[in-house]
Amino acid sequence: MEAIKAPPENPKDIGDCLRKILQHEIDNSNEIDKIVNLAQEEKDWATFNFAQWFVREQIEEETLVNDLIDKYNLASTKIDENTSLYELDRDLTNASQEAETPREEEF
Repeated sequence: MEAIKAPPENPKDIGDCLRKILQHEIDNSNEIDKIVNLAQEEKDWATFNFAQWFVREQIEEETLVNDLIDKYNLASTKIDENTSLYELDRDLTNASQEAETPREEEF
């Protein structure tokens, strides 16, 4: 058995923490991919099918963390001293997606 690696250094900020979480999920995905690839090479279809749940789970986990990173990046980018891009994004989510065009004026 191999020794368990020491935990990583404490994150510098929330962004660093989220990036470390994403890397951890990517590392998990890579290890699961190795199992899936070996199962396929060995034509072990029971293991291959069993591993598909883990593949889907990792897709969800990476998507979740990427969404959090996007929100963090928006929240930490200021438009002015009182408004961040995240607040603008939240407000635009509820904004109408349609607009009326002005009538043409006759001259």
